[in-house]
Amino acid sequence: MHGSVSDIKLKKIIIYLKNEFNLLDADIYLNKIINKTLKKNDVCLSFDDGLKSQFEIALPILEKNNLKAFFFVF
Repeated sequence: MHGSVSDIKLKKIIIYLKNEFNLLDADIYLNKIINKTLKKNDVCLSFDDGLKSQFEIALPILEKNNLKAFFFVF
C-alpha cells in the first residue's frame, strides 16, 4: 500500500458506491451541477494532493471500472 487507501479497499468502496448511490463520472457530475440537475444520491470520486499512489493504484482501478474522477493536485 502506497497511500491511505489500498487497492482492495478502493475496489470495495467503488462497489459500495455503485450499490448505494448513483456513482457518476466526474464530467457528468460537473454537468449536473452546472445544469442544476444534481440529485441527492449522485456522487463521484475525487482524489486530493496528487499522490503517486493515486496514479499507480487508483487510476488503473478507475479505468477497469470505466470511471472518471476529479484529481486535485497542489
